[in-house]
Amino acid sequence: MTADVGTARAVLIVDDDEDIRIAIHAILEDEGYGVLEAPDGLAALDMLRSAPHPLVVLTNHNMPRLDGPGLISFVLEDPVLRSRHAYIYMTAASRVISPAFARQLDALHVPVLRKPFDLDRLVALIGEASARLAER
Repeated sequence: MTADVGTARAVLIVDDDEDIRIAIHAILEDEGYGVLEAPDGLAALDMLRSAPHPLVVLTNHNMPRLDGPGLISFVLEDPVLRSRHAYIYMTAASRVISPAFARQLDALHVPVLRKPFDLDRLVALIGEASARLAER
């Protein structure tokens, strides 16, 4: 955790792949973000519910215990989680987003980042989400 985690420039990386979390963590810290990590959607929900400040949430699709679609479903059902944080969705699979799930992502204004992704695109999406949170 860095000193900036309590600001609109704070990101929660939700991915079961530790190597991916470590790599993204390093990139975002270099960009000046405070970074938190969760290995799955259940851990992320706990962190989101207890976070003292809004977070940009970068969540993966496939994870144990609670996957990305499950996390998004919980967010949609909780008005506080829905309005307090900003979300970005990562997936390596090209056909995993069903039309119903795509509508859920649209309802939350969640951009989809396909793996492997361009690092500049990742940083730009997080910057946009962070700016939206700062305006609230």
